[in-house]
Amino acid sequence: QWRVVRSPNETTHRSLPQATLGPASELYFGLVNSRWFVRLLSAVSGVDDLITDPALYGGGLHETRQGGYFNVHRDFDRHPASGLDNEMVFITYLNEGWEPQWGGALELWDAQAKRCVAEVALVFGRSVLLRHGPASFHGHPQPLATPEGRTRRSVASYYYAYPLARRAREHRNTSVFLFAERHARLKRVAKRATPPLVWDALRRLVGG
Repeated sequence: QWRVVRSPNETTHRSLPQATLGPASELYFGLVNSRWFVRLLSAVSGVDDLITDPALYGGGLHETRQGGYFNVHRDFDRHPASGLDNEMVFITYLNEGWEPQWGGALELWDAQAKRCVAEVALVFGRSVLLRHGPASFHGHPQPLATPEGRTRRSVASYYYAYPLARRAREHRNTSVFLFAERHARLKRVAKRATPPLVWDALRRLVGG
């Protein structure tokens, strides 16, 4: 269930969205999309109300084979189905015994995409939390010089946010019970139609 991507900018293999994953992968993605882990990411990043993507669009399993590369780029801005804003990606590398001369280190470039300012070596189990934004340029642009059969492997999960969440929280966000709503509506109408002195007297009389 690989999607093979070959273009002037990348040569990679990626698992398809909604792909059937093995038990280890299911365990990993269940963990990094769990409530407590997402709360941890919010605490670290300062981004509230992060939303996960069970379909793993853009994420899942990634593999670059001999001669493959991924030019310097920024990730997508929005999820193609939900329209949610892409906030960050969490990547874990799965390259045991990786030799630096093979290449493939994650390069982090400056805001103008003119030069690499840092490299993340492919240490087995190393994870990177990469915020998405107008200056988040990254990639591994040099073709891999790996021995036959050795591949650059990683797993990735994206996290999203609803851009209007703050405004939405200001509106009703709880259930509306039919009879309670009717009672409240009648109370508002009665209050507008009743002189204040009479209304205060009625409230004292009925205890509310």
